[in-house]
Amino acid sequence: MHMTPPRHPLHARLSPLFLAISMALASPAIHAATAAPAAVVEWQIPAQPLSRALNELARQAGMVLLADARLTQGRQSAPLQGSHSLPDALRQLLAGSGLQAQLQGGTTIIISAPAPVAASAVQIGTLRVNGQGGSGLFEADDTDPADLPYTTQASSVYIGREQIERFRGTSPADIFKGVAGVQVGDSRNSGAVDVNVRGMQGQGRVPVLIDGSLQSSTVYRGYAGIADRSYIDPDLISAIRIDKGPNLSAQGAGAIGGMVSMQTLRPEDIILPGQRTGVRLRGGIQDNSVTAPSDFGSAPRTHRNKLGDPRSGFGSIAVATRQDDYDLVAAISHRSIGNYFSGTRGFGRYQLLNEWGGDNGVTQFFKKGDEVLNTANRTTSALLKANLRLPHEQKLELGYRYFDSSYGEIMPSQIYRNSTGSIPQWDPSQVRTNALTARYDWKPEGQNLIDLKANLWLTDMQSKSRNGDIFSNPLEGKPNPGDHECKECVEVLYLAKNQARRVGADIANTSRFATSMGALKLEYGLSLQNEDIGPADSVRILDEDLNTNHTLRNGKRHEQSAFASLQWQARDWLTVDAGGRFQRFDSRDRNRRAEQQYQPQGWQWVTMWNKEGEQLGAAKWYQDAQGKFTPATNPALVGGMVENYGAEPAPLDLSQVDQWSGNGYVFRDAIPGLFKYSTPIRRKDHGFSPTFALTARLSDSVSLFLRDARGLRMPSLYESTMGFSATYSSPLKPERSHNREIGVSLVKDGVWSAADKLRLRVSYFDNVTHGYITRRPIPDLPAYAQNFSMANTDKYSVSGIELQSSYDRGTMFADFSGTWNRKTLICDAATAAYLRKASSWKSDIWNTPDCSPIGFTSSYVSNHIQPKLSANLTLGTRWLQEKLTVGTRLTHVGHPLARQDDKAVWQTWTGTSPQVLTQAYTLADLFASYKITPNATVDVAVDNLTDRYYLDPLTLSLMPGPGRTARVTLGVRF
Repeated sequence: MHMTPPRHPLHARLSPLFLAISMALASPAIHAATAAPAAVVEWQIPAQPLSRALNELARQAGMVLLADARLTQGRQSAPLQGSHSLPDALRQLLAGSGLQAQLQGGTTIIISAPAPVAASAVQIGTLRVNGQGGSGLFEADDTDPADLPYTTQASSVYIGREQIERFRGTSPADIFKGVAGVQVGDSRNSGAVDVNVRGMQGQGRVPVLIDGSLQSSTVYRGYAGIADRSYIDPDLISAIRIDKGPNLSAQGAGAIGGMVSMQTLRPEDIILPGQRTGVRLRGGIQDNSVTAPSDFGSAPRTHRNKLGDPRSGFGSIAVATRQDDYDLVAAISHRSIGNYFSGTRGFGRYQLLNEWGGDNGVTQFFKKGDEVLNTANRTTSALLKANLRLPHEQKLELGYRYFDSSYGEIMPSQIYRNSTGSIPQWDPSQVRTNALTARYDWKPEGQNLIDLKANLWLTDMQSKSRNGDIFSNPLEGKPNPGDHECKECVEVLYLAKNQARRVGADIANTSRFATSMGALKLEYGLSLQNEDIGPADSVRILDEDLNTNHTLRNGKRHEQSAFASLQWQARDWLTVDAGGRFQRFDSRDRNRRAEQQYQPQGWQWVTMWNKEGEQLGAAKWYQDAQGKFTPATNPALVGGMVENYGAEPAPLDLSQVDQWSGNGYVFRDAIPGLFKYSTPIRRKDHGFSPTFALTARLSDSVSLFLRDARGLRMPSLYESTMGFSATYSSPLKPERSHNREIGVSLVKDGVWSAADKLRLRVSYFDNVTHGYITRRPIPDLPAYAQNFSMANTDKYSVSGIELQSSYDRGTMFADFSGTWNRKTLICDAATAAYLRKASSWKSDIWNTPDCSPIGFTSSYVSNHIQPKLSANLTLGTRWLQEKLTVGTRLTHVGHPLARQDDKAVWQTWTGTSPQVLTQAYTLADLFASYKITPNATVDVAVDNLTDRYYLDPLTLSLMPGPGRTARVTLGVRF
């Protein structure tokens, strides 16, 4: 058996496990059995014995060669020179030998003799990997991950390690900037991401997975509504794939908006070519920030620091080893970013000056060029991962992740209702997550029926966040301070201590068949997820809290799904995909609403006057045993205790009473200690959603895609438990989405030069979600619940056009993407009817329409609406034999597709969840990277070069983004 030591591949590529899962996420897209490099590489291998030629190829490719010496004995290879992809290079070396090669595990080349072909088997070819021009079974095995968005029928985006490091930015959300159809909500106030895909976000509509595990929590944002938070550390992420719309992957249950799949660091991100063990060090500094002050009443600072006086920095160390039977990766990362400073240009566009010259806009709090309080972020993360190559083509990946963050946060309510002209500096919030993952892969050789993947994971989150609801946060025996504007008040009223745990498992298998009607691929599997949320163990919820409904959300939820998808290669040029998913769920709230019980005998106030018209005071007039107000119990006639404001009750002198009057309002006295408790909310439901797609290859480089996908999202735990933001939850049905998409793509090499690559895709999407769940008014409920209830609406619709493209010719590269959102509309006849009925006393809402482009009052939708136009252009060049890379990125974000009309009272009636005013802006970034040595690189970046003052789209906290920021990073591998 010949073996060569593994070496880092000549271009970055994903591990096979991630590639398989990534392709599954775009289901029913093609799944790869192995990950082979698609990049063109320069080879220099002279004619020699085949065994030595194969060893030399493996050495140059940085891969392990497995070959029985008896197979290559006595065989000569042809010379291999020039530029070829690895699959083409193997084909040339093996030409005429009768041997076949298989690329496995992203690190291994296996040479074997072909097995006898049965009558029912499919002969794929000498090399068991196929390029875009091949005619084998389900061609995608050697597709570069960056090309997958252009070759699969479902729209997706790939973000590689180079792009993550290049555009790391100040906040985690910055790595998504410029991605077509993707925005991030409330990106400057949490250190987390709330990903929005084509107008859909929150409540599991766009789950964020890291190594197959899910961590997400819903937090209160005061008058601004709610936000979902998934905590990530981009410094430990190797690659990201974003799928748009529902998919038939093992982990796609409920993901009706899309899914974000992240892969943590891999050995090839760390180990040098030709080595088995490696270390990677990365560290850097950035300017435009200052250490957050500890004083609650600190004024924003105005003097920005420069790189020569850094106040923010970051660093990480990663170690990896790659052995014959296993790989190990260990990494730790620390980042400390202070409060950043806003930009200056465009400040006036955000000012809302009134007729007296006062500023009613966000600019009254966040001045141009000033420190933006509550934006600091300090994180420590760790990763430990082992990949085990077991006997009989089995693989097992075991992983552990740790994340600890202390981040700036302030409730938007403190900004909306603030009349002081300044924002306080709150103490930071904290979150800590632990995650365990186990992923199994088994694909026995010589058969097409078993390609098994299984996944088991657990995430645990503990948080101490200053985002509690002052009306429902437990006081834990502390007195209610009443005031909100002091440090101690924040700690009592806003500090919410929560915990959340998720456990999930999924299993999927892919079977391939050859039939007389064409090749078939069947993928099928099961998934389950258990979620449990509640107060942290340290929270003391007393009877007083329970009886006044001061509780944190507390419940559990179980969801299961089964899916199947069939891909049929009907013709060489036509592929048909069809499938569906069955889902069921049940949830239970542990909280119960307490309702104080009252005496059956009511009373009303009776006010009395003497002959001079002077008020004597008021007394309580109680009903009799039959519930009637009669003269026999009237204190103005029979006497009683009279009360006056500020004085003790005193006996009434009937001789002084000349006139009296009851106020007509009936009151009842509370019965001390007697409460009635509601039945805890319990939900369960099930449903089925189908998917259908066609892919037509119009030529070797052009394909047409047509997709009709339906998705199902069951109510989330937030929507099924008592707590902040929504005080009542009506019976809910699942959301049912219907996503239609048509697109055309171009994947062509050698367009204007022999080595250039052009990729382009244009898609039109039209998505409708029936039964969309949001907050809305419901009539005939108690006052506390009437305008803050979770309920199904009729439908939510979005449509638009997306373009994504890339071009690379070695010495220069470009990337252009854009989204034009054409329509957004939310319809709900019940809400409109409720508001029109209220016009009897609120006359200017009599014309409330059944459909609104931004939703209705109290709804969360208004801050989920993406910009009408967004575009991203990246241009770069490579110099000095590709040692130096320099470039720029221009990002344009337009106005929201629909904007709130303050004259349309039905949009703003309750004053909650108003749409945040954002303006169109364009940012310019610069980047450069220089290889000091083959193993050491310096990266320099300048974000927001023109120092624009701007608010990110979908922001809730009204905080402007960072001004001009310079960053220097040094990376070394050895």
